[in-house]
Amino acid sequence: MAPESLVVGVLYAPGVSRDLMDELAAQLPDELQARFANAGWRTEISETDPAEPLAESDALVDAVRRQMLERDWNIAVGVTELPLTVDRRPVDACAARTHVVGLVSLPALGPLRLRQHLTRTVASLVETLVGRRAGRTDDAWRRGISVAAKLRLVAGMVRVNQPARLIARLSRAVVGALGTGSFALASANVWMLSDSMSWPRLLAVTAFAAVLMCAALVIAHDLWERAEAPAARERVTLFNVATLLTLAIGVLACFAVLFAISAGAAAVLIPPDLFANTVHHPVDAAAYVRLAWVVGTIATVGGALGSLVESDAAVRAAAYRRRIDPARDSDAAEHGSER
Repeated sequence: MAPESLVVGVLYAPGVSRDLMDELAAQLPDELQARFANAGWRTEISETDPAEPLAESDALVDAVRRQMLERDWNIAVGVTELPLTVDRRPVDACAARTHVVGLVSLPALGPLRLRQHLTRTVASLVETLVGRRAGRTDDAWRRGISVAAKLRLVAGMVRVNQPARLIARLSRAVVGALGTGSFALASANVWMLSDSMSWPRLLAVTAFAAVLMCAALVIAHDLWERAEAPAARERVTLFNVATLLTLAIGVLACFAVLFAISAGAAAVLIPPDLFANTVHHPVDAAAYVRLAWVVGTIATVGGALGSLVESDAAVRAAAYRRRIDPARDSDAAEHGSER
């Protein structure tokens, strides 16, 4: 007679990829079957309301347990985009055996091979919850507390934040950057400037432009979070670090695109003879590269100016806490309209 199937319910917040959850639901029963040969397994997934970004693990466990009892699951696991901490130390997962509830922090699993890590982590959590893993405490699965784990957590938060999509959201900043770049490319003074600059100075100027754009985005759109209570300080710091890294990666990606566009435009539109006559010596490919680099840097500064008039909703998608707590921006928008 086939064993009765045990149901593992998985709850996830709206920001978590549904495709990721569907793949977990498909793979988890086989993973558990390999670990528990005498039991049958079934996985159910369900989207739930987003948690308060500063909620503690105990509050998240209680919320998942309520859903588990309502849905008559045997075991419940909550998958969150929030960092989890135990005794102020980041962990990738925690288990409350008395409640038969576990939590998994998606960013703590790191930016690479996320699907495989998630399936194995949830399967290991189930082992802990049914008592198969010895040496675990009842309240926490203490794993991943090293410096490397903290770095993996931040990298995972940045991955969840999708920095590559940042520039696509900033239409006004992109228009400002392209307009500034077009003007700079047509200027003979810029040609002469690029010819006179060394690579160390070029890199320093580009770094300054990137910092300027990040600072403009943070200040103009109030992206810097502040801890309202001492207990929340560490998590808010993680939010801010993830936001800054998201912005930095997005801005550098913007510069890379602007550099590529500038290089192509310079090669097509500026004849070598005209370039050489302007700088008073023969030019080669390196001269065009330097010119494209300077134009891309100037365009990035133009993008920083354009970002000042960008919509708050577009920019705040880069802010980690705001991205997982859309109600904050909705309330802010309502108060703004009232004013």
